Amino acid sequence: MCYSLCPSTRLFAAVAAAALISFQPLLAAPSVSFSDPGILQQSDSLLNGVSMDFDSSNRAHISYVNYSGGNILKYAYYNGTQWITESLPQITVYSAIPPTSIRIDSAGYPHIVCNSPGNDYVYKDASGWHFENLSGSLGAPALRIGTDGKPRVAYYDSTLQAYRYAVRSAGVWSYETVAPTVYHSGKITRTSSAS
Repeated sequence: MCYSLCPSTRLFAAVAAAALISFQPLLAAPSVSFSDPGILQQSDSLLNGVSMDFDSSNRAHISYVNYSGGNILKYAYYNGTQWITESLPQITVYSAIPPTSIRIDSAGYPHIVCNSPGNDYVYKDASGWHFENLSGSLGAPALRIGTDGKPRVAYYDSTLQAYRYAVRSAGVWSYETVAPTVYHSGKITRTSSAS
């Protein structure tokens, strides 16, 4: 059976979801028609770790990893007429399991986190791309940007074997341990930090 890790299912789901939402931002009327879906990448590459967010114009921004192309992080966005794709060779991802997480800030710029052996947080602004390394190993990262514009990341740190929460303020990351974990026979058990 083919679940979310099946390459053909992943590629179809990512392209279909992005195309449906970006080409028709609102489904207000029952007689809505859809354009043909766009194709982000057409090759024999294994793509995974897909994440999607939208800017203030309801245009899709997607992060994903090209595993058969060197485990490279890729970023794609729809500019209103076509898809633009960028490769970020400074970011290589460990394996096909950890996803990427993307969020678009109030200025329309992307922020992406992923499980990488070096830089695992990347963001873009008017001067270009910037790369940073968060503390620990980012397993299953989830990125959000607060109303204050500060990026926040929740992730599993396999080095500390704990769930962590990180906030970036004035260019500096601060960290909290949310819940430590203990391994038992291949299972993860959360240990309560409450007394």
